[in-house]
Amino acid sequence: MVVGTIEGVDAVTTLLPLLLSGSMVASVGYCLSVRAAKAAEARAARREAASKLTDVLEVLHDLVKRFGWVDLDQAEVVSAIATWSRESRRQTHLLPRPWRHVGRSVTSAAGEVFGGLALVSVRPDMGTVELPEPDALWRAFVEDYLGLVHQAIVQWGTGGRATAPPDFDNWLRVTGRGAPAL
Repeated sequence: MVVGTIEGVDAVTTLLPLLLSGSMVASVGYCLSVRAAKAAEARAARREAASKLTDVLEVLHDLVKRFGWVDLDQAEVVSAIATWSRESRRQTHLLPRPWRHVGRSVTSAAGEVFGGLALVSVRPDMGTVELPEPDALWRAFVEDYLGLVHQAIVQWGTGGRATAPPDFDNWLRVTGRGAPAL
């Protein structure tokens, strides 16, 4: 039985596939637009996370650079470390999995320069510990490491090919900057 013909063409065998293909095109188009919107959201979240992390990292990096050259306000150091710890915890879920150590690594590096003050986010009572005597060698190591992390976060945030920075202890070992062997 023929449902209907248009100038001798079976409407079911000709028009139905065209209608279905139109629906499929619309469905595929919708899926692609949803995927594109989600990708745009992810890029925006990545840019924002990178911006927040680099902003607080720049403050901490600046304090490390100045330590030993000028007298630092201990409250400023405590605030910078606490702010880094808080912001890195907030943004960690957005970082690629191999980067999840960055918050700990930067805090560990800060501890090599600022001593016990670096523990202020875990133990608030450590905020009253005095700043240690500056060590120019470790300050230089930490400056280099924080610069490396900063550059990697900026590249990741802009969507560039960013390699995960090594954790601080591995970076020291790989670069030969760790404590001398006994």
